[in-house]
Amino acid sequence: EDEVRRGLARTNDSRYILTGRVDHTNDVLRLALRLYERQKDEPFWTETFAGTTNDVIALERQAFTQIARRLERTIIEPVQRQIDRTLSNNLAAYHLFLRARTKYPSGFKSNWREALADYSEAVIVDPRYVAANLGVLMLSGELGNEKPPGEVQSDLYKSAMRLLDLDDTFFPAHLHLVNKRLYYDHDWKG
Repeated sequence: EDEVRRGLARTNDSRYILTGRVDHTNDVLRLALRLYERQKDEPFWTETFAGTTNDVIALERQAFTQIARRLERTIIEPVQRQIDRTLSNNLAAYHLFLRARTKYPSGFKSNWREALADYSEAVIVDPRYVAANLGVLMLSGELGNEKPPGEVQSDLYKSAMRLLDLDDTFFPAHLHLVNKRLYYDHDWKG
């Protein structure tokens, strides 16, 4: 975490960096958050929020409120609505992700198609959901023999690029792009 935080401090032009951990034991959820000034190694604010897993949006909302208060800022109503929409979408995408994960990997391709549909819907609901984007990428490749090669390669390319837009170090996305260049485009130099 410290290495990532220091990397963000070098590459991003932000005043503060928020880090944290989520602990989920039985039905209890804990968010342990730390707020750092960009160039400092010690947090200037630390707090833990706890509640049931059913209260995840309320916990996240409480955390945003406390962070804003610590930074002496007010969250205005339009921004609060946007935050609420983002949190709701993220939770809905998470449930779709969990549903997809129960279907893949199973031994039946019909389950894989259903999992791909769930992962794809999760990406529509929350385009920044890395795990759902990875699910789309992996299953697009697994189900590739059901479509013409050009269409499959195009789907894989788009999925890999979406992942790299979210995290340019994401290895599975780089691997799929290399495979596309080598085996489909025959672009040895690329």
